[in-house]
Amino acid sequence: MKSNLRYGVASVIGTIFFIFIFIAALGALAYMISLQVQSGQIIRQELQIINQKGAEHLTYSTNSSGLYVTNNGPATSKIVAVILEFTNGTVYNLQQTAYLPSGDSVNVQSLIPSGNCGGSTCQSVYNSIVSGATPGMVGLVTSFGNKFIYTS
Repeated sequence: MKSNLRYGVASVIGTIFFIFIFIAALGALAYMISLQVQSGQIIRQELQIINQKGAEHLTYSTNSSGLYVTNNGPATSKIVAVILEFTNGTVYNLQQTAYLPSGDSVNVQSLIPSGNCGGSTCQSVYNSIVSGATPGMVGLVTSFGNKFIYTS
């Protein structure tokens, strides 16, 4: 004789299993949607940084007081390094932190840190490049990775 108590157990177990799979699928879908939203936010931030990098514009000018750099971009530029390079390949990478607001100018010599560059001071190395006594270039590197170069 068959027991009437076991009737429908398989369908109940199947229903529970189906509900479990359905809930797991909804959870996975919700997780994938949240990853997609995060990815969109990251891409938006990267595009904003790329636009800011492209908008950065520093120009050099000289007068009787020396070499000046002007920020012609729409936002403040953060200068993170000054590079002094001679035509013979000697390079001095001088770490610096300076902020140059939009529309402002600064004497580049004020950005040269004190200290030695090879056998002389960094200031004298800078002066020899800017005066044209020694051919070379002065470069400013910004926090966006842009390099702005002045060649003597």
